[in-house]
Amino acid sequence: MDVKQFQGMTLQQIEDRIRVLDHEELFVIGKDGTVLAAYRGNDNSVAFYSSDLMRRGVTVTHGHPSNVLGYGATFSLQDVQNMAVSNWAEHRDAASGKNELNYIIRRNPSNTDAKSRELYEKIKKDTPSIKAEIQSEVNKAGKGLSPASKRQIYTGVLDRYYSKTLPKYGFDYITRNKGYNYNR
Repeated sequence: MDVKQFQGMTLQQIEDRIRVLDHEELFVIGKDGTVLAAYRGNDNSVAFYSSDLMRRGVTVTHGHPSNVLGYGATFSLQDVQNMAVSNWAEHRDAASGKNELNYIIRRNPSNTDAKSRELYEKIKKDTPSIKAEIQSEVNKAGKGLSPASKRQIYTGVLDRYYSKTLPKYGFDYITRNKGYNYNR
């Protein structure tokens, strides 16, 4: 996407935009707030150049449309692996849907390249058991669940996993109401 159309927009304005879309968009934002790159995806993913992983200190934000079950509202396992192998300061997900949150992963001062590589491998190793736990929770909830209820189950399992796992590898996992103050 042409970044010129987004110049001058704040992070909040960008996230307000992507929160209501029926497809994913991803933005790479420099330390000074300038939009460096923007990508449009489909209803379940968004591709970007691998060179964007090497941009040091940037904030990357994207959205997860509410009409797709996927991994729920929070980060997918691949999103977390992207953060682990990147030089990004912060990765954000502006989830859409009623009462949804902003999900944020930040590199904290204790993070090292070694910890980042270890997190990538941990996610890779744990993916089958995480998927099994999600399926087990969906099965326990019974048939006839609405897509929104399934999405909440997916999000809950991943929230618990990320809250417990990410700090061990030098990353902060933060959830905030979409109405929070962006002056950070």
